[in-house]
Amino acid sequence: MTPWFLLGRDHGFEMWGPEGTEQMVQGMRAMFGHDLQARVNQFNPIETLAIQTHVVSAGVVSERNGVKITAFPVEHADGNPAFGYRVDWNEHRVLLSGDTTLHENVIKHGTGADLIVHNVIAFSDRLSQMPEMKCVLAKLTTPEQAAEVFKRTKPKLAVYSHIVTKELQGKKGEDQIIARTRASGYDGPLVMGLDRMAFEIADGVKVIAPQSIDELKNLDSKGQPFP
Repeated sequence: MTPWFLLGRDHGFEMWGPEGTEQMVQGMRAMFGHDLQARVNQFNPIETLAIQTHVVSAGVVSERNGVKITAFPVEHADGNPAFGYRVDWNEHRVLLSGDTTLHENVIKHGTGADLIVHNVIAFSDRLSQMPEMKCVLAKLTTPEQAAEVFKRTKPKLAVYSHIVTKELQGKKGEDQIIARTRASGYDGPLVMGLDRMAFEIADGVKVIAPQSIDELKNLDSKGQPFP
């Protein structure tokens, strides 16, 4: 909300989200009300804090420079309305499931995608049997459900992201998620996503390991290019 000191940002920005996004922004502005009133001056004008919100609904939400982003509704129970996104560019396609359980719209828009980035949720056997946890499991996609998505869409690469686990810690937990996916019949390319992991899409999909941030410069001055 007040990015002058932390980020050196000198302009406003646009935000896309479902119904309620504008109310969220206004709530944050109320929380930072003192800063917005007391710290605006000739060097940090109020215009640089403008936030333009766009309500997302099913269909094309952005089309710029040949990149088309299409939103589609998914199912996240008490988190609805929820959307997944399909990104198309130059005959290539990336599918972001968003927060959802198994949903036909993910399969519809993800069929033939180069890359599918999908959430996954997995608990220990003990927690999976607890009634209060079953409603949590129902809001996201289990490895078994994800396997069905991947089998039907046949992406060049599937990646797990927004990985929600309980009592399945570290690599052992990740190995269990992969094993459950394989046991459900998906034998295609699959990786566990990591922060800052990147992908290069051409004839195939290349995974680029996260780069070190040891030498990452601080974003602390106006006009500084983002790395």
